[in-house]
Amino acid sequence: MGRLRADRAIQLAHVFFQRGNHAQAAERYEVVVGMDPTHSEAHFFLASSYDRLYQPMVPGDAENDAFLEQAVDHYLISAELHTDPDLRMQSLGYLADLYGPDRADDPAGAEIVLQTMIRVAPTDPDRYFALAELYEGEGQFAEAARMLERVGALADIDENVFSRMASAYDRIGRLDDSVGALRRAAALTPDNPESYYLIAAFYWRVVTERPGLGNRERYDHLTAGVSELDRALELDPEYREAWVYKDILLRMQARLADADTDRAALFEAAKVASDRVVALRKD
Repeated sequence: MGRLRADRAIQLAHVFFQRGNHAQAAERYEVVVGMDPTHSEAHFFLASSYDRLYQPMVPGDAENDAFLEQAVDHYLISAELHTDPDLRMQSLGYLADLYGPDRADDPAGAEIVLQTMIRVAPTDPDRYFALAELYEGEGQFAEAARMLERVGALADIDENVFSRMASAYDRIGRLDDSVGALRRAAALTPDNPESYYLIAAFYWRVVTERPGLGNRERYDHLTAGVSELDRALELDPEYREAWVYKDILLRMQARLADADTDRAALFEAAKVASDRVVALRKD
């Protein structure tokens, strides 16, 4: 009987929630969970109501802080009660957001939730990325890299996942791993010249955005970038963007070259690339 009464009562609560009247919605959802404490849907929407009532820009207010605490409590209860893995993950996802820097700012709590989500859905790369980003924000770069390695070990991941891995590795200063992820993405589409173009663009960005690199390192990265562009151009000789980048990278290399003969050869190769760009534009 309690469940039947709760199912009827929750409809009125949903009306308030849909109208954006979250204070009244919260009152009605509290009535529902009073009737049936195991009503997972009511706990989820009660948490969502309190979440929306919480104002992040009003710290230190007791009533406002209580909204956040109650949102956390009811998301936890909802996650525990849900038997559907998707609905449980939804509750945990909102809970992880609550622990974020613009809410409770509780990295330890977020870590526990994200680890739980990984156990529930161990093949979902998003949760590994979220945990890696959490560790990154805390300066725990070794732990962040460990999470990214677990992403790389998953089966059936696509080039977008590898691209995300490359960006994440780059942020924590793991250049070789970044390139490795991009190469794994390229291996999935070996006939796609854009895959190699993206690797070259990555090398260019490393050279231009890392002021601490020495000239030798810059030169070597540019050499690697040109090699990737050559692979792209082998697949598509009319790939204009690749010719543009090749012109740019070769001129950057020339300015870093030690010997005059090397410098002259690089500038000449850059001119060939530049002429090819002009010819393609005319076509």
